[in-house]
Amino acid sequence: MTGDKIKNKAGFTLLELLVGIAIFTLTITTAIGLFITVIESQRKSMAIQNVQENGRFLMWYASKEIRMSTINNSEDGETNTLELTHPDHGNVSYSFTDTGEFLRGGEKLSSDEVYVTGKFLIDGKTSGDNEQPRVTVVIKVQTISTKKEEKAEINLQTTFSQWQF
Repeated sequence: MTGDKIKNKAGFTLLELLVGIAIFTLTITTAIGLFITVIESQRKSMAIQNVQENGRFLMWYASKEIRMSTINNSEDGETNTLELTHPDHGNVSYSFTDTGEFLRGGEKLSSDEVYVTGKFLIDGKTSGDNEQPRVTVVIKVQTISTKKEEKAEINLQTTFSQWQF
């Protein structure tokens, strides 16, 4: 009689319980892996957006003054400092520092979250080609983060000519 009572009780066997736990563990592990991948992708995307925004801002800001100004650098060629005379702002200088900053008149324009390197290539100042003097600005903007998923860099280059001859 005692054996009959045990057989009639509803419940899970040990094997059913182990299979259930294995399926649950597999599902949770997959979900956590997917969640981690999404977080890393989001961080990488934010890093790329950050360097793009900083690069665009630096180019846009410098372009306004370069186009409206007279280039004061005495020679054509490559330089880290660009000297200008702007009709409204007077003498203005842009420079790239060894510490990864982009400066306008000694004031930092670049964000603290990025490292900026670059150069100015001046052409048409001394060549006598009867064309507008022009400046090619080459900028490399990269994130400062040491985490792999938060690293990004962008290289930008454009040429500006002054609007006055």
